[in-house]
Amino acid sequence: MDKIKLSLFDVFVYILPGSIILISIDLIKNPHEDFATYVFNSSKDFSLFQVAILLSLSYLFGFLNQYISYEVFKFLAKRIWRKRLTGKETSIGKLEDKITLIRHFSPQNFNILNMWLVLRGMCYSLFVALLFLFLVDLCRAVQLNCFFEQLLNLSVLLISLLLFLRRSVRFHEWAHGIINNSISQMSEFNKS
Repeated sequence: MDKIKLSLFDVFVYILPGSIILISIDLIKNPHEDFATYVFNSSKDFSLFQVAILLSLSYLFGFLNQYISYEVFKFLAKRIWRKRLTGKETSIGKLEDKITLIRHFSPQNFNILNMWLVLRGMCYSLFVALLFLFLVDLCRAVQLNCFFEQLLNLSVLLISLLLFLRRSVRFHEWAHGIINNSISQMSEFNKS
């Protein structure tokens, strides 16, 4: 157990969105009028083993969600923010040569680039997880005929998921700024 180490990437890109997906799945299975109270009350009775299983399931669902979220991000970002992302490749993997140079010659910039990519991944993963929760909550509110009681929850979820998508684009821009500035500084250094 001591050898298991979780990074910020694991927690924010996999476990947090995965737990939101687990809550959404539970809401599909067990509709409750006030799901926040239900989650808090039911979590009081969990054993350490159950928490470990839930964390493992959250990680698994988050891992699957991250792939889907990345594809959704690439699709939506190119269409919604076309002007802002012109000339900025959505797939960072296609810039592997530049990133390798940055990692080798500018480790501080590489750490900052890595942070922007982690935050970007967290934001688009949370966007999709919250979108799923929003749709489940919306269907549940209509089904239980409590739409107006859930209006505040739905509004907060909708605003949050849109803000997470918007922030993922901002972090993507910052990552490209680090890549472009680092490569340009390295080119200038090589000329002199």
